[in-house]
Amino acid sequence: MDSAMAKNTFYKFTAALLTSTLFLFVFPQFSHSAQLYHTISISSFSSIAPAEKQFESISKKLQEQELDHLRIEKIGKFYCVRLGKFDDRSGADKLLDAVKSNLPGATVMKAYIKDERIVKLYSGITQADSAGEQAESIPAPEPEQEKQQIVRKAEQPETASTLEENLAVIPSLVHKKDFNAALDILKSEIVLYPEHPDLNAWLGMVHLKMDQPLKSLPYLEKAVHLSPEIPDYHNSLGYSFLFLNKFDQAINEFNNAIKLDPGYFDSLTGLCMSLAKKGDKAEAMVVFNKIKDHDEASSDKLLKIIQQ
Repeated sequence: MDSAMAKNTFYKFTAALLTSTLFLFVFPQFSHSAQLYHTISISSFSSIAPAEKQFESISKKLQEQELDHLRIEKIGKFYCVRLGKFDDRSGADKLLDAVKSNLPGATVMKAYIKDERIVKLYSGITQADSAGEQAESIPAPEPEQEKQQIVRKAEQPETASTLEENLAVIPSLVHKKDFNAALDILKSEIVLYPEHPDLNAWLGMVHLKMDQPLKSLPYLEKAVHLSPEIPDYHNSLGYSFLFLNKFDQAINEFNNAIKLDPGYFDSLTGLCMSLAKKGDKAEAMVVFNKIKDHDEASSDKLLKIIQQ
């Protein structure tokens, strides 16, 4: 394998390892009355019909205990299908591991969960968190289909999209590889909020997903400068440095992320690869042994990188 092909293979594998935790950007300056939760983002649509179709399909595929907080949210002009509501990331990651075979492309993200945005909410026998919500129940299904009761809420009037609403659709656009649409939204907002750390982080992340690490670098460096306490920013910056073969800087950023979140799999993976590419094979193996049981397929590929 020539060097150009080897580099391309390494880059594709590394990009594939940028898991859902890279999307856990928070929105601290908006909607202070609402609380941030970890949730699973499945997809978003420009109209309600396909969102409802996916909602119904998911409600039939998953087990009853996996359907808590399955919902459709109207966020700006989009209908977003989401699942779960967790105070910490580990609960969301555990649920995603259980359902990912039925929900390819689903990712964990942080988001505000606002009652007024929920258009449709799954309400099973065991669900007890919908008390007090104003809703109109759809008639129960036929006996052989008696798996769920749907709570439907009146749609809210259309309003101008806020920064939070625009940011909320970025993960779905990135998953669909609609990078230009994501950039259009982000660039229009950063003109208004040039010092917003999440906007800078997202712009950097989208460029990173577009195989443009050099373009991603200034945005991610600014995000880290503005909010050094966010491990995801250090992690993304670390991958930018890694793709640019700046291994010392990459190692520093991955270590910064790990200090903030010791179990951060993406950063441990990035640290392992950076050490291996720098030539510190022994140190790379120490990190590898910490994460080798997380994903067998990825571990095999990572071990090959270390042994090159």
